[in-house]
Amino acid sequence: MKTYLKNSKAFGLINMLVTLAVVAIIGSIAYVAMTGVKDSAEEQLLHDQVVSLNRSVKLYLNSGGSIDGLNTAQSVIDKMKTIASNGEKIAGYRGAFIDPRLQAVEQSDEEASSSSELRVIWDPAAQSFEIAAGGVKGIKEFKVETIVTPDSIPVEEREIQFELSTTNSQGSWVWDFDSDASISISPLAATADHDTNLDIDPNNTNFAKSQLIQPTISPAPATTDKLPLADFGTTGKPVVVSDPNSEEHSQLYVSVSGDIWQAIDSGATVSVAPGGNVAAFASVKEASEHLYYSSYVRAARFDATEIALPAPTISTSAPEFHPVETETITVTVNAIIPTEGNHKRGQIMVKVGGADWGPYNDTPFSMDIDSYTAGVTVRAKVSPTQWANYYTETEGNPATLTSVVVDLEAPTIDMAYSSFHTIDRQSLKFTLTDRNIAGAAGMHKLMYSLDGGANWEDYEDEVTLSLLDHLNLTPILAKALPTVHVANFNESPEANESLTIENAILSSPQIASQYPVLNPQGYPSSTITLTDTNLSSLSKLLYSTDDGANWTAYDTPFTVTFAEFPEGVTILAKAEPILLHDYLTASGHSSDTLPIPPKLDAPNFNLTPGDYVMSVLSSSVSLDDDNSAGESTLRYRVNDGTWTDYQSEDGVEWSAWLGPNANGDPSAPRVVEAQAKATDYMTHRDSDVVSGTYRRIWLTPDLAFGVSSSGIPSSVHQFTGSSEGEFTAYVAESSSTVAVLNGNTFSWGTGDSSWLSYDGLSWEGMQAGEMFRIGTLDYYNGEIDTNTGASEVTLDLAVELVLPDATEVFDISMALDNTINTNEVQATADYVTIGNLVNDFSTEIDGIEYSLNLAFGYHGTNGFNTVDQFHVHEEVVATADLWGYFTSDEF
Repeated sequence: MKTYLKNSKAFGLINMLVTLAVVAIIGSIAYVAMTGVKDSAEEQLLHDQVVSLNRSVKLYLNSGGSIDGLNTAQSVIDKMKTIASNGEKIAGYRGAFIDPRLQAVEQSDEEASSSSELRVIWDPAAQSFEIAAGGVKGIKEFKVETIVTPDSIPVEEREIQFELSTTNSQGSWVWDFDSDASISISPLAATADHDTNLDIDPNNTNFAKSQLIQPTISPAPATTDKLPLADFGTTGKPVVVSDPNSEEHSQLYVSVSGDIWQAIDSGATVSVAPGGNVAAFASVKEASEHLYYSSYVRAARFDATEIALPAPTISTSAPEFHPVETETITVTVNAIIPTEGNHKRGQIMVKVGGADWGPYNDTPFSMDIDSYTAGVTVRAKVSPTQWANYYTETEGNPATLTSVVVDLEAPTIDMAYSSFHTIDRQSLKFTLTDRNIAGAAGMHKLMYSLDGGANWEDYEDEVTLSLLDHLNLTPILAKALPTVHVANFNESPEANESLTIENAILSSPQIASQYPVLNPQGYPSSTITLTDTNLSSLSKLLYSTDDGANWTAYDTPFTVTFAEFPEGVTILAKAEPILLHDYLTASGHSSDTLPIPPKLDAPNFNLTPGDYVMSVLSSSVSLDDDNSAGESTLRYRVNDGTWTDYQSEDGVEWSAWLGPNANGDPSAPRVVEAQAKATDYMTHRDSDVVSGTYRRIWLTPDLAFGVSSSGIPSSVHQFTGSSEGEFTAYVAESSSTVAVLNGNTFSWGTGDSSWLSYDGLSWEGMQAGEMFRIGTLDYYNGEIDTNTGASEVTLDLAVELVLPDATEVFDISMALDNTINTNEVQATADYVTIGNLVNDFSTEIDGIEYSLNLAFGYHGTNGFNTVDQFHVHEEVVATADLWGYFTSDEF
């Protein structure tokens, strides 16, 4: 029978290598790597690991394994993880020489490039692992994989160097290995039947070696008696482990309660908890492996007697509480707990009601009674803080807290009025006042009922009652109801308040008009809205648009139009009760009138419609607005054309219709329409449209002076141009004559000098034979001294035609007659005479020779004229038009 020491906790650390010679070293590999030992210990750690790995290589090769062709450390480690398929014939261990869970972690390229990073590499020539600080990439550390199944371990057939007998007939050594045990069970033998840790060298014929003596454990535990619990102190029972073997050949290893095997010095002390065990063995050192086997394991268990902890006591600041007057209760727990040094063997735990147990920190605690209104039980116990299986917890007597029951008081119902007024007070408001003590707030709520207690509402703020909702006049009920600590409060009785209704007259409805007038321009209709100031369900609205002769029920806003009421309309409205006829009377009438704004006055033409020569039509013509400033704007149009805004400073733009119409008729009439537009349709309507018909006629000498001249053919030229004039020479009356030529102005005589001034004008579209104004002549008749004047002056008249293109300058001789002043105004008038009325153009136009004819006309009020003479009264200025017209001998 085989007995093995199993260690599940250290399973992955102890079984890195399967031979006893390397168990401790590989254990230290995993232990040191996982605890992060670095720096100065790293090189020593890697050295120990390399020694152990090389020892495993030796064992692997001695067991028939082969590493030929393997060049890397990882490949060699993987090879030694295999299991021999023919292991039953191999002398040595037929399992894996390295635990399959051992994982080698390679350096990164960056780590390998650093010369200071230690690594484990494989030397194929020497067939051994080595430590290097540079060169090729290597292994930087070893780790343990959590799970490796037996099925995942590779299997190989090894060369048999020393075949063992499978029976006892040989009379020689018989090795019995369990291949599964190499993976799941520690190979440290605890029996004397067989030593599985033999180191057999097939090349050595001397197989006799001694076995190291088992370590001693002191004190040796009794086989049946348990130790006093006090012997274990606060950290455990001290146990001394000694190695009887020579330090030269032996290394002492110990495991406490299944923990990891650790190398210790002989005579060292370890601590073991109650119920724990100490295991130890002597491991042969490498240099002495040819002389000794490792010792068997010695184990010892240390148990203790159980002790019951003392029961705690509970005291409270009060055995009962009032739900309002009491806020908290203080709870104190006491217990005498055994100690070891400064360490208590137990901890007081408390439990309030159904809560979980919690630690009591040696300080009284307060309980908020709001959480325990129905009463609560407080329990306490002492639980062990160490060696829990040996110190048993003890619960003391519980403390029960009870509560007091309080009767709630009914609230007061506060109302400004207890009666509805159907018009002025269609709603009532009430508030509830809590009569309970202030501390009860939050523990109860106020409620009210408006249906005799059938339904209750939570009271939060002022409540508004509507008349229509309470026509049955059910009284208001109110009460206080507990919301928390229901077991501590009794519901209050009900408070009561009655309601009544007062008689009233309905209020007249309000009338709102979309627009206050009806006006076809801008406001041809207006929407009327009636507003009932009474409760809508109490009354209905009616309206009339015919002074009350007929009434219509009002449902939605309605519209009145100018077309329906061209004289305006007055709207009447009233409210009539539809229920509560015993309490309500119909309202009086309210009214709203929508008038029709008056029309604006139509504008006036300052030029009476009729037939006019072009010179009149070319002058400024305006529209007169008789309406008040700001009330209107004027507009006009010609022959049904586009309406144009009238600008008073420009007058009507007549030029647009002076020429021939679309049919080429220059004498076609033009109809001008004008209208005053209202600037505010709330106050006025647009004026009526007024119209006038205007026709152009041609001013000819026959028409103007009765002088025979040619007609106006339609095929000859039209003339467009302008004139300028300059006085250039004069004829003196005597040697005493005084005269001044100054451009277009000429003056003569001493005393009160007379003078002439010429201003040229422009013209457009004048046909041959048609008279037009070529310029104006201003003449001042001064009272001059005898023999100081001039008898004649020459006006250089420059005529520039742009249509057709021609320019001529004519010397116009003007005779000056200075009359003797008398009492007769007409006889006293001085005058100027045109000497040459006909002036030939020297330029031929389209083969036709034209002459420019001149004449005076249209004098002012201070003179008179004939065709060639312009007379001016004494000491005044008069203005005469200088007219012209073109004629030709060819027609």
